[in-house]
Amino acid sequence: MTRTPDAERVFECEHPTDPVRTLRLQRLGRKDESMHVEPGALTLATRTRAGAVAVRLEALDPHRVRLSAWGPAAEYAAERGEWLLGLDDDPTTFDPTAGGTADPTVARRLRRMMREQESMRLGRSLSVFDILVRTVLQQRVTWIEATRAQRVLTREYGEPAPLPGLRLPADPRKLAAAPYYDLHPAGIERSRAKTLRLLAKRAAAIDDIDQLPPEEAKAALFALPGIGGWSVGMIAGFGLGDPDAVPVGDFHLPNVVSTFFAGEPRGDDRRMLELLKPFRGHRFRVIRLLMTSGIHAERRGPKNAPSKWTTDSNY
Repeated sequence: MTRTPDAERVFECEHPTDPVRTLRLQRLGRKDESMHVEPGALTLATRTRAGAVAVRLEALDPHRVRLSAWGPAAEYAAERGEWLLGLDDDPTTFDPTAGGTADPTVARRLRRMMREQESMRLGRSLSVFDILVRTVLQQRVTWIEATRAQRVLTREYGEPAPLPGLRLPADPRKLAAAPYYDLHPAGIERSRAKTLRLLAKRAAAIDDIDQLPPEEAKAALFALPGIGGWSVGMIAGFGLGDPDAVPVGDFHLPNVVSTFFAGEPRGDDRRMLELLKPFRGHRFRVIRLLMTSGIHAERRGPKNAPSKWTTDSNY
């Protein structure tokens, strides 16, 4: 039986809010031991500036979500439940027809996607460092390789979470002290191992980035070793709830955007930014809609390089 939470809150949400739709894309694969997803509820474990915590978010109805937390940082997590759930995110400010597209079919599809995903918010993470590590693990590798690396790091450098059945992500102190060759069994080559070790030494300062305004936060991320445009877009979107973040440099995303908006099966970053320009202020929201609606482009590549963007089923 699950023990009594150390902290608990029920959030009354102005707009329909589904914690699973909001946060499940933070999970790195179905076998991610630091996050469990079930119908109507999501449980995660992480490290925060206040200590370790396990959090369960359960939808009681479309406008009420219960947060239960265990561990030293339980009160810290409960105080930041609005952040996790993206309750300060108002999707009603997004106009799906802002692009002025000449194709009414595209406009109708966007409006339909908004209706279908109306309970999805752009939530945040309790730990920027945690999202940062997950992002680095996805750099320049396939989804399968990234999820395996996450499992190995959690198993070897994490420990049981305050709630049975979950494990905390890798301890930054252990990562900082690990020689690069100890990360090879996780499929992490020397350059990314060096990046992870350098970032782990700055874990506390990295977690403070969530206190900054969006543009300052992205500038601080850009200043970190091994972090470029794609990583900043991913961290800002998934970790900081930035509705306008754009991960440039992705292999699949420009193709998805070009296919949806222009019927062009291939695109590059320039074309993607051009097509998303009318939606400035909500570009990451558009990207999330495409990701969670099963929009995909024709694949042309090795069979062992599945797209992270074609569907959220991998998460």
